[in-house]
Amino acid sequence: MATKFSDFQKEAERRERKAGVVKKPFDIELNSGEIVSIPFPDAQTYLALSEVGENRYLEQLRVMFGKNQSGFRKVIDELQDQPAQIIAVIVEDAYDFWGNDMVQQPGKSEQ
Repeated sequence: MATKFSDFQKEAERRERKAGVVKKPFDIELNSGEIVSIPFPDAQTYLALSEVGENRYLEQLRVMFGKNQSGFRKVIDELQDQPAQIIAVIVEDAYDFWGNDMVQQPGKSEQ
């Protein structure tokens, strides 16, 4: 007997609730006052991020912005003359906003 895909979905949703995951977009107010949003990463975004090397920040941001590539380009424009650490701050703040333990480590089961 096969396991239903919906069972996996229900378990994933339960784990997200337990971890306190916030599924709202991470909004960034640009210096112009315009707001750009990084959508909450879904499973396909996580898969895409797993293919991006740890130090490939440009590609990480591009993947995180998903369908909002105009927002991505606006953030890239804002990076001119900024300290390099700003990239890590943006990425880390987004993941902190969504919840630190969004995805369990492979092989671990949370009861």
